[in-house]
Amino acid sequence: MENALLIALGFVLLILPGIIMVVVVVLVRGTLPVTCPPGIGNIPGGQVIGMAQTLEDQHTQVRLGCRKPRSKAERSREISFAETIDDYMKWGNAKGGRAHLPWSDDYAKLRRRQLGWWKNKLLLRTLGDLEDILVPVEQASLELQRVGDSGKTINDKTSSLRAFCTWCVKRELLDKHPLAALERFSSSPKVQRRAASFEELNRLLVVAPPDRRLLYETAFISGLRRNELAQLEPAHVDLENEALRLDSNWTKNRKPGRQSVYRSLLEHLLAFSNAGFPDRLYQAAYSRSQSTAPPPKGRLLYVPSQTAAVLYRDMEKEGIEKATPLGKLDFHALRTAYINFVLQDPNLSPPDMQEMARHGSFDMTKTVYGRARADRMRDATQRISEKVCAPYGHLYASPQNQKSQPPVLQEVALIDNGSGARTRTPFPCSAQRRRNAAELR
Repeated sequence: MENALLIALGFVLLILPGIIMVVVVVLVRGTLPVTCPPGIGNIPGGQVIGMAQTLEDQHTQVRLGCRKPRSKAERSREISFAETIDDYMKWGNAKGGRAHLPWSDDYAKLRRRQLGWWKNKLLLRTLGDLEDILVPVEQASLELQRVGDSGKTINDKTSSLRAFCTWCVKRELLDKHPLAALERFSSSPKVQRRAASFEELNRLLVVAPPDRRLLYETAFISGLRRNELAQLEPAHVDLENEALRLDSNWTKNRKPGRQSVYRSLLEHLLAFSNAGFPDRLYQAAYSRSQSTAPPPKGRLLYVPSQTAAVLYRDMEKEGIEKATPLGKLDFHALRTAYINFVLQDPNLSPPDMQEMARHGSFDMTKTVYGRARADRMRDATQRISEKVCAPYGHLYASPQNQKSQPPVLQEVALIDNGSGARTRTPFPCSAQRRRNAAELR
């Protein structure tokens, strides 16, 4: 018994200093010191115990079926927005385009620039910040409209963020699409683009320097877009079939194609390229700019970065109006003119026209690019007039012509001349119609 008491007394004396020290620390600091892994720092013991208990309670509720497990989207709320953009760009540069083809370089740069703009505008730091962004995006869009951006420009900018959110929803990084209810602006152009006439094109080709004359002629004859013209190389020339081969890597519809071009123009393009003119022009242009990218080499044409600016200079030299009541004239108007001349060709079928315009539907070719021409409508009106009105003449013609007109029955109607009196006014047109009907009977 005495041995047991001695052992107990020794044990109490052994642990008593430690108990006293813990009590003193608790009384002084109010918390227990917790040793944490490197890089985390000292966390108050009470807070650590509370966090652990909360987490344990959540897991217990999940095991008992009282609580649903956290979704992938909930676990992804703290993922960096910038890092997710990088993953999105990697996906787009691999297979984000049409037919699962990579994005073009220009499109990828535009998409990253627009997403960066939204990141700074909405202060997006994590994916959790994308929740409830509908109202801020609408306010930012209205601000863009107030500063003069067109509806199409605003739609293009919002479509980048919308597409990014769609990508996140498909990968369960977001529970729902935050911009599903976002409405688009009207994309109708503020100024209509008119189709260049033959006369304007001829005058433009006369005044333009050789490199731009070749560019304008190729754009009008082939109907290729600016970016497509800039990608052409000598290997794309098919002299045997008199055509330009189009690569799916840079066409707008991401499909390969073949565009008919007459042989002499193809020979001029090859001679221009083989002489090294495009390389020298690109080298000179890049040396004047602040671009750090190397200039293109081995191209078939030299396409300036600001095609509209150089076109307007050439138009000004020849006195060609930039804007008329029919619309404005810019570089893309050369393609518009090409498609309109295709639509006027009576020997082409609708599928031929659609194929030459390289559109997904003939409705696009006809309604979006087709233009009404005042001279064609005037000539049509003249032809209709000659067929309908010529047999009967016009009763209000000159006195010499009136002598040769046949007598007609006159119809009278009473009209008020403002003085309270009444006068009789002839209506020979209606009388003529009744007379013609009587003669037919």
